[in-house]
Amino acid sequence: MGSSIVQPPVSDVAKRLRKEQGLEIDISVSGGIGAGLAALANGNATLVMMARELQPEDRATYPGVMLTQDKLGYQVAALCVSADVWNSGIHKLSAEQVRGIYEGVIKNWKELGGADQKITFFNWEEGLGMWELLSTWLYGSTSRSPKGKFTSVESNEEARNAVEFTKGSIGVMSPKMASADTVYPISLSQGGLPIEPTHKNVVSGDYSLSRPLVIVYDDRPRGSAKLFVDYLLSPLGQECFSKRGFFTVSELEDR
Repeated sequence: MGSSIVQPPVSDVAKRLRKEQGLEIDISVSGGIGAGLAALANGNATLVMMARELQPEDRATYPGVMLTQDKLGYQVAALCVSADVWNSGIHKLSAEQVRGIYEGVIKNWKELGGADQKITFFNWEEGLGMWELLSTWLYGSTSRSPKGKFTSVESNEEARNAVEFTKGSIGVMSPKMASADTVYPISLSQGGLPIEPTHKNVVSGDYSLSRPLVIVYDDRPRGSAKLFVDYLLSPLGQECFSKRGFFTVSELEDR
């Protein structure tokens, strides 16, 4: 149970275990993190997937549960622009500038120091993980995020293709989707400094458009739950996360 953001790679691992070992894993993401932790405390769930680390208030809410977590990786969002936008000099944007684009206040790249060209912004479908991450970064909460009038995408591949083949465009995607000559990840301007979406900046916390992915259990997983967690953290399990565009634990630890 828990966050739907972690569901795709976790489901991939469950399918592999079913095929390789005949192990059946029941995966549900109904109710979100709060419902997941409550189910864990009540004995109705064995594992909870979360798009954040455990907080002191989580432990205070469930004092009788020995909440333990393993980090699975990171969800990282990059603001990527088409080649023509990059070549016009747009290499970084601040949160304030991105809010201006999001709210339709800034409509032309010349307002940001680029060419005289209309901005085309590709946003994720409301409710999906990347939309949630961007909205929280811009407004502190998804509930405060206005509805943008943009063409929506539903996957990293769709976001990359949209930006690659649309002049004057910007979109949100995993940095892994950026390519050398067609789609460029730009830096976040934080305190006037350009912060790139690199492994180093994600681990240090300097790059703010990211969040950890963790799996939580009570004390120590046992039986099939232990097999599942061990597989998630194994090279084959981490490969499932990488293929879905996430930064893996092994990638981050190696740098």
